[in-house]
Amino acid sequence: MSDAASFKEGLMCRANLVFGLGLTSLLAFTGCGGDPARPATVDSVSISPSSVSHDALGATADLIATARSSDGSVIAGQEFSWSSSNESVATVFSLPSLPEAGSVVTAVGNGTATITASAGGASGTASVTVQQVASDVSVAPATAVLTFAGETVQLTAEATDRNGHAIAAGVDWTTSDETVATVNDAGLVEAKANGVAEITASAGSESALSTVTVAIPAPAVLMVTAGFYHSCALTEGGVAYCWGRNNNGQLGDASTTNSLVPVAVQGGLSFDSISAGTNHTCGVTTTGLGYCWGLGDKGQVGDGGLGQRVAPAAVVGGHVFRSIEGGRGHTCGLTVGGAVFCWGGGGNGELGNGATANEVVPDSVWGDSRYTTVKGWAHTVCAVTTTGESHCWGRNNTGQVGDGTTALRSVPTAVATAAAFVSVSSGARIVNGFGGGTSCGVTALGEGYCWGQNSNGQIGDASQTGRLIPVEVFGGITWKAIDVGSSTTCGVATDGTGYCWGYNGNGVVGDGTSIGRLVPTEISGGLSFSQISVEFDHACGVTTDGDAYCWGSNAYGELGNGTTTSSTVPVMVSIPE
Repeated sequence: MSDAASFKEGLMCRANLVFGLGLTSLLAFTGCGGDPARPATVDSVSISPSSVSHDALGATADLIATARSSDGSVIAGQEFSWSSSNESVATVFSLPSLPEAGSVVTAVGNGTATITASAGGASGTASVTVQQVASDVSVAPATAVLTFAGETVQLTAEATDRNGHAIAAGVDWTTSDETVATVNDAGLVEAKANGVAEITASAGSESALSTVTVAIPAPAVLMVTAGFYHSCALTEGGVAYCWGRNNNGQLGDASTTNSLVPVAVQGGLSFDSISAGTNHTCGVTTTGLGYCWGLGDKGQVGDGGLGQRVAPAAVVGGHVFRSIEGGRGHTCGLTVGGAVFCWGGGGNGELGNGATANEVVPDSVWGDSRYTTVKGWAHTVCAVTTTGESHCWGRNNTGQVGDGTTALRSVPTAVATAAAFVSVSSGARIVNGFGGGTSCGVTALGEGYCWGQNSNGQIGDASQTGRLIPVEVFGGITWKAIDVGSSTTCGVATDGTGYCWGYNGNGVVGDGTSIGRLVPTEISGGLSFSQISVEFDHACGVTTDGDAYCWGSNAYGELGNGTTTSSTVPVMVSIPE
């Protein structure tokens, strides 16, 4: 090339450069001298942002890579290769809108990953952290009802992030009341006692509830027995409960504290039957052993001593009993062999042994008769022999023995009747040592008969005339059983209807009034009874559903409903679950 041509080319080169510097865009141009420009060498790569945190799966973030030469200049138009160190945590792919330098990183799973952008032998990295944060928690089922202690229900919970993806770490479980229901780390709830517990599943700041109701029904009541100012019940499993007055330990809870609600009889005994006397109580265990507790001033506890017993004391003598009946100051027991033994106060011949002395240990009733049932409160006892005869003994001042006289009988004496009773009962209202008694019996055909004192209409023959021998109860009712209290009599018909009659102070008849009744009067409430026990001024019954109810006087909590308010209609007893 000539010098002139070279000079001309140089001028053109400088003109192009000046033109190029006037543009706003970066232009690639051919170097002067005729050789093409060489691409800049990539010395380093950086990614912006250098770190990313995601709180939900599926969340995305844009990354931009920049290549630089050794002098720090940005190399435009550089293409990059993108990769993730852990694609189970985060994936990366190029942005269609920025095919050369941009990429999208997507959260896939909890953890950390390193995103790398490479170009020309150099590379840059950005860290990605994925840690799901709960945005919502759900629990199933939302409600549950448990009906017995130890019953369980499995709750399930799911915590999700803001994109609706489940959080694998799960939830933490808590209960609002461990006395009602507990919950383990896996969400298994276990019932403890009646009440409502809120079971909470928590994840971070989010939570959800399941409402668990524990409704353990009270154990079915098998029988009830009314004492002077206390009552007792026997439930399924042989557990005995008593409530009301406890001045002599007659509740058997190892104290002398009155209780407005049922308390368990101490000793861990399993009872087959229970009977409340005036101020003492007795029971027979499932193995036939006899126990008594409460007032023992006349030896009525039967353990060979005197004084009160605040917990069950074993009746001495080695007898195997079928039943034991507590009286006013005496006790009688029927053995499995049909023999009757009595102990305690015998001043009115109620021990049936031909004497009027007290006995601190069981003494056999006079004679060789064998009996199927024995019952008697106050100072008179009645029993039915295996041959169908009815015998009574003890106090007889108002004809309650039923032999047509008013003479005291200290040995079993036949009741003057042609009726063959299958069950009998005797009671009396004694005030300061004075008063009279009444007895009743039920035949195999369900006929009811009563005799003795009738000043309050407790015989139920529509009169107030005392009877020295049995007369039929008015109304033509077919009876399952009749029980005699102080001056009130109650019975259960074979259809389950409950009736009471006689004295009605404090509503002991249970008909919603305090009006005395001379004939059987239906107990209010429409309840179907399997058994009724009446004493002094209150009565209790067991329904065919296994619930216990009491009515009448409640001065010491003998109705068992947590109050001292008397009731003229049945109120449910609060038997513990």
